[in-house]
Amino acid sequence: MRSSACSRCARTSGARGRGGSWRWPMESLACVDVPALALQVLVGRESAWRAEPVAVVDHDAPHGVVRWTNERARRAGVLAGMRYASALALCAHLRAATVEHKELDAALERLAALLRTFSPDVEPARAEPGVFWANLAGLELLHATRIEWARAVRAALARAGFESAVATGSRRFSTYAIAKALHGARVLVLEEPAAEDALARRVSLARLALEPSARDELARLGVRTVGELVALPRESVLLRFGPELERLHALASGAAHAPLAPEAVVLAPRAQLELDFPLENLDALLLCAEDLARPLFAELAERGQAARELALRLALENGRTLEERAQPAEPSLRWSAFERLLRLRLERTRLERGAVRVEVELAGVRATSEQLRLFAAHSGRDPRAAEAAFAALRAAFGEDTVVGARVRGAHLP
Repeated sequence: MRSSACSRCARTSGARGRGGSWRWPMESLACVDVPALALQVLVGRESAWRAEPVAVVDHDAPHGVVRWTNERARRAGVLAGMRYASALALCAHLRAATVEHKELDAALERLAALLRTFSPDVEPARAEPGVFWANLAGLELLHATRIEWARAVRAALARAGFESAVATGSRRFSTYAIAKALHGARVLVLEEPAAEDALARRVSLARLALEPSARDELARLGVRTVGELVALPRESVLLRFGPELERLHALASGAAHAPLAPEAVVLAPRAQLELDFPLENLDALLLCAEDLARPLFAELAERGQAARELALRLALENGRTLEERAQPAEPSLRWSAFERLLRLRLERTRLERGAVRVEVELAGVRATSEQLRLFAAHSGRDPRAAEAAFAALRAAFGEDTVVGARVRGAHLP
């Protein structure tokens, strides 16, 4: 899609003056596309590779498959779908690595949180990481025009280290197709629904998230744009290509409508304890933190997550707050993975005054099935650990410190 075509089919909201283009009788939304998110995460992690040909592979081995490539790699002939060994034969200086699911999840959470500072209703496209829709209704009091909003979003993403494209309009599929066609290069505001649909139908199918086999077969039939796909009978698309492409056809043609489904904001598990008297003893503070953390680990496990970070906040008598964060080598649902790290940090810190409040907060990421299984198996109380604790109390303070009550028949005095 050429930029000249964009200028003929759409006008920016600045053309109508302050606030004018917000007054739409129809739904107003935006699609934000962060193209090749895994590749951007990799380049952000390996900043020295920015000027090099870079590829994301599914396995760091000769038989690994290339998933994403940057422009320098594509110019060298490295394309998605080829083997890593073949890519190296074409480009000896290719830099390649894998991107784990937890890295992508963390990037998606970061992007969604950033976008929610511009719109309270944000829907991530789970089938296509890096694509988001945002509801623009009610934002006219905060931003003069949609172009101002779109530019602010793109600038914020750039400061966070992500390239992006933003398309605003009134139709879900149209804004998606146009944002994909912009390929992270600019923002575009569509004023008229008819012009919006016309521009979307000119988008190449190569820009959309289609199965390569379906895209290649469509190309052999001479179908290369959204408009040419919509021109095909919907029933024929279903019979030949299956329900996934048939749904895309229905969305593109307007036969089906997918309303915005914003993702509910899930707050990080947090708990706090107000102490009866100021506490300075490190062991006692860590015991309080453990009592707070254990139910939070169970809450994360119910969400299918593990804790990648634990934040411990101590409110001191003098009004100041001390915060320490512990990040284990890998996400965990075990207190012991965080206790040693917190102890090491707190031992280096001298408390100015005693703590009057203890607060614990967990940051979660997707857990492995093994982590969830082990947590379920060991989340109950351990009788042997209790016996060991009682034995330690007897050894330290005498046999009479651990006693038990027995019921016996007797008259009240």
